[in-house]
Amino acid sequence: MPDDAGDFTVTTIDLLRHGKPEGGDIFRGFTDVAMSELGLKQMQAAVAQQGDDYQQIVSSPMQRCLVFSDLIAQQQDIACEVVADLQEISFGDWDGQTFKAIAAQNQALFDGFWKDPIANTPPNGEPMLAFCHRIQAAFWQVVKTFEGQHILMVVHGGVIRAILQDILKSDVVALMRYEVPYASISRIKIYHDDAGFFPQLVFHNR
Repeated sequence: MPDDAGDFTVTTIDLLRHGKPEGGDIFRGFTDVAMSELGLKQMQAAVAQQGDDYQQIVSSPMQRCLVFSDLIAQQQDIACEVVADLQEISFGDWDGQTFKAIAAQNQALFDGFWKDPIANTPPNGEPMLAFCHRIQAAFWQVVKTFEGQHILMVVHGGVIRAILQDILKSDVVALMRYEVPYASISRIKIYHDDAGFFPQLVFHNR
């Protein structure tokens, strides 16, 4: 956004993926696993690098996000809004099972999911397009509610991928090509004026 673009409001969203949780290499999805001590330390270190000027915390309801969200909200004396629609995708019958076990059950579907998640939905899982619609609607509602603020959004890898796909207008088929490590932060700025809004990705995986 050019400096001479006129009067506008800026909303800044830092997307923080939760740190390493308990449970090992599993499809977590709707499985509400606990956050590990290491994971909490990873998230604290990531947020410390960004400073303490957040005005609002927004969190997934899953404990691997919410435990830290509540902690940082108390530390910085700011509000934490829990948004149910920001929870991870449901992997259906795969939820809570290890990658190794699922690959052994159906290698073709397992491989297909990572290559093309649109065409390869896990049994009884949430379709990827429906997931993206859910996440993107929730994200823009958060932007509308807290316009002009600096927000820390504590969510999941899949959630961050869905938001980035929308911001960058990339192909949904390529969703899994975004790397989102534990406790990484990606920043989005949204410029609002009378003509509408303009989003930009400032950095990814810092």
